Amino acid sequence: WNNGEITVHEPYAVLTAGLASLMTGDINQDGTSDFAIGNEKVEFHATPAIGGRLLSAVDRASGRNQLFLDYPGVERTRGDAWNAWAEYGGVNDWFPADWPGEVWNVDWDARVKETAGDRVSVVLSTVTRDNLFIQKEFSLTPQSSGLKMEYEIRNLGNTTKPMFWTNHPDLAPGGSADGQDQYIVPALDEKGRLYLARGNFEPRLQKSHLVPGADWILAYDSADKGYLLQTFSRGLVDKIGVWEGKSFFTMELNFKKENLKPGAATRFGVDYIVGQDDLDTLLKKHELKLPEPEKTNHGQGG
Repeated sequence: WNNGEITVHEPYAVLTAGLASLMTGDINQDGTSDFAIGNEKVEFHATPAIGGRLLSAVDRASGRNQLFLDYPGVERTRGDAWNAWAEYGGVNDWFPADWPGEVWNVDWDARVKETAGDRVSVVLSTVTRDNLFIQKEFSLTPQSSGLKMEYEIRNLGNTTKPMFWTNHPDLAPGGSADGQDQYIVPALDEKGRLYLARGNFEPRLQKSHLVPGADWILAYDSADKGYLLQTFSRGLVDKIGVWEGKSFFTMELNFKKENLKPGAATRFGVDYIVGQDDLDTLLKKHELKLPEPEKTNHGQGG
């Protein structure tokens, strides 16, 4: 951490005990002021650069980032087209259309709201070429194990605009992606029956889409017991995209398409929760329910 006074390379080590705290500094040493938001349980690191990206989701007990991160080791590209795509890692936004959208590689505006106490937050925003405004607020409270991300999308133009939003989290629960990592998705089959899509990570460059059957999905390391849990409003989500890459996997929330009238806005939220627990404990802790065993499918979804 470099704020002109001290240098600490693990910012979660210097957060204020008993409070939620937000600190700023050029953590990546890339010339951009970043944000560390944390409490005694967790820490999240975000940057307004490279798409207003969430770069780390750290369970402080283990010290492990539950996201794959290769930035700033991967050199930054310029532009937002598909041929400029770089796997920086972390969590970025695909908006206002399918991969890669327009906002994943641009610098977002940043505004800190609260820096310490019962709630800390920072707001990032940008505007697309087609005058669609997107804003996300990162916030954390002292006892929470998860970062709350609240979005507002507004049409600043004079005509109705089609759009949809997708997140793209590069997942590596337990600190690295390997064969003991699992994706766990309550899903609906083609007849609308609830089942559990559950599989182990394989570096096979394969993607599948699942219809969400609940308001949560889980990336879980069965050996380390580290996890990243996403919670959301199921009614807004069209499909869950599970992509298995070489060094990470994704569990993308593909939201339903909308047509925004001039001046109209839409709002939604996603929580990113991290920790280290056996599966039964974390399910009880977060009040999550699995489908009945006879409806469980171990393997790749369709």
